This record gives sequence, structure tokens and C-alpha cells, in this order.
Amino acid sequence: MRRHPLAALIVASLLAACSGDSGQAPAPPQDTAPAQDTRAQLLEDVAARVIHPTYARVTDAAAALETAAQAWAEAPSPTTQAAAQAAFKDVALTWQEAEVFQIGPAGVQGTVAGGQGLRDAIYSWPLTNPCRVDQVLVDGDYADLDALAQEQINVLGLDALEHLLYPDGDGNACPPNSRINRDGLWGALSSAERDQRRAAYGYALAQLLRRDAQTLRDAWAEGGAWRQEFTRAGDGSAAYPTRQAALNALSDALFYIEKEARDMKLAQPAGLMGCDTDTCPEALEAPRSRLSRDLLLANLRGFQAVFLGGPPEDHGVGFDDLLRAVGADDVAADMEDALTRSIAAIAALPPLEDALTSELERVRAAFLILQELTTLLKTDFITVLDLELPQRAEGDND
Repeated sequence: MRRHPLAALIVASLLAACSGDSGQAPAPPQDTAPAQDTRAQLLEDVAARVIHPTYARVTDAAAALETAAQAWAEAPSPTTQAAAQAAFKDVALTWQEAEVFQIGPAGVQGTVAGGQGLRDAIYSWPLTNPCRVDQVLVDGDYADLDALAQEQINVLGLDALEHLLYPDGDGNACPPNSRINRDGLWGALSSAERDQRRAAYGYALAQLLRRDAQTLRDAWAEGGAWRQEFTRAGDGSAAYPTRQAALNALSDALFYIEKEARDMKLAQPAGLMGCDTDTCPEALEAPRSRLSRDLLLANLRGFQAVFLGGPPEDHGVGFDDLLRAVGADDVAADMEDALTRSIAAIAALPPLEDALTSELERVRAAFLILQELTTLLKTDFITVLDLELPQRAEGDND
């Protein structure tokens, strides 16, 4: 396997991170009254300034997508399809900010406190299956909306909708021995019939997306059931007996930027892990819509909002304030710096669909910067705030 020259530096960085030695050990947390007040305000501000507003924006964008998808279904044409694509991009980019706080109803049922699996219904990546989407299209199983909602997650959500909105020619994603090809079912449909079915299926998915987004918005609204559980942690919350338990849940969710964002969205396509060739463009998150870079950027901006307790231009109390409240000003500053540089490095890239061939060295350099942030997250951040390392990050070698 041939490696890019920068790969040696990256491998060395991974090995160094494996040791977990980031210099002098951080000071233990200072559990003072101001720190306790900061914890409480952090929960309030993340709920009020980050989570609920993000879900509100997702819901509004999903409503616009539903309207555009309905127009596409009623009169399939390049014009109505393009309008639906534009609305899809708005929802996808907004949703990606929410990927980093999969807590409460968005979380996995049985794994996350209060989890209802709504994230997977809205966006199941990387558990995608384009062939199954084409099978549902052929069978017409999208006609009954409630029945469709009970289908496996890999035929639902934004990832399935991307496949429908951005078809790759007149073929399908299934192998030749798949039922829809072997039995001639795909070929029996005219091109116009396939276009009509794509649009009808897309409209059904858009309706479900808007419905699920509204459920999340309501749960986190002021007075909403889950917002009360989260903000009353340690004061009557059944889900979170202590404030630290709620902070742990939020911290666990932030590790999305390590496994999914850094490793799967950036390192694997760039040939740095999980790839047996110089690059693996087939691992890109959204190659059809060419949104892979922008979705990754949205993840980092979502992380930034949680870390600061709101958007940079109007934030409240976040993890940066809590770090300073326990005397870890240097950790807060280092994380802010690494986050700012990560966002800048990725924003400066062309679309990843192009960058893997035209700017591979810069893609890999951006990985190194993002790794600085994730190393701080799993070492100093976890230590000084006395948080638990998520199970999926334990025993990690990078």
C-alpha cells in the first residue's frame, strides 16, 4: 500500500496520542460553590441556547422541505426536483449541528437515558442501504406513511432522501442478483415512472422528517418534558440524579467528533484508517449531494455551540466556563484554539469529493488539527471535569 508522505507524520501523531501523555497531569476538579453554579447554568444555557433552537431550525427547514417535496411529487420535473434539493441541503446542514448532542429522545433507545431513537429515524448514517431504498421504491412501500415509519432506519431519513433526490443515472444501487434486477422489476418501470416514485417516496420521507423534528423541538421547548429532565438534573430529575450525570451524558455525545467526524468522515476517506488504498472516496458521507465537507463543518459548529453554551456571537455558559471555574483556564484556551483552527482548516478545503484528489495533503493536515482537539477532549477535558470516558472511546489507540 502506497502512502502519502504526510502519512508518516500522522502515524507518529497517532502513536504519541496513544500514550495519553499530554504533559503535566491536569489539576483535580475544584468543586466550589461557583463551579456548582456554573454546572447548573451550563445545563440551562445549552438547553435554551443550543439544543432547542437547533431543533427549532431543523423543524422549520423540514417544513420547507415538506412543501418542496410535495411540489416535486405533484409535478416531477428538473425544476421541482432542484427546489427539493435546495430544501434538503438546508435541513441536512442544520441537522448536522444536532448530531453532536444525541441525548434524550434523539438518543438510542435502551442505551441513552430517555432515548427514543429519533436521531436514527431522521438520519441513519452510516447505517445506509441504497439498495433497500431502491427496493422500497419498486415495491411502493412508501404509500402508507405510518407503515413506512415502522420500516428499518436504512430506508428512512435524510440519507435515504439524498439517494432519491440525486439519482445516479437510470440504474439502481442493487447487485444483478437482487430481486428487483433478477426478476426484471426495475426494468419494467419506465424512466418517468421511476421519477414519479422517487418524488412520491421523497415526499413521504419529508413528512416523517418534519414530524420527528417537531417531536424533538417540543421535548426541548421551554416547559418541554425532556428539557425539564435535563435542566433539573440533581433536583428531581428521574433521568439524571445529579448534575454530573447530565454533564456526562452531554460529554458522551460530544465524542461524536472523534469517532464519526474525525475518523469516519475525514480519516477514512483520506486513507488514514480503515482504507486499503491511498484514498477511499466511497467512504465519503454525502457524495451524491457533494455536501461531505459542509456536513463535517456543521458537526464542528454544533460542538462549538455546546462548548461555548451558545453560538459564538451570542453564547451563554458552556464547558469553557466550567473549565475556568475549576481552574483549568489553559485547557479551555487550548480547546478553543484547536476548535477554531479545525473549523478554519476544513472550511478552507474544496468539497471533499474534490479535495481527496486535488488537496489530499491539506485534508490530512486538517485531520491532524482536529486530532489535537479530540485528544484534549479525551484527556485533559475529561480529567479536570471529573467526567467518565464514553465506553466507545475506552481502549482507543488514537
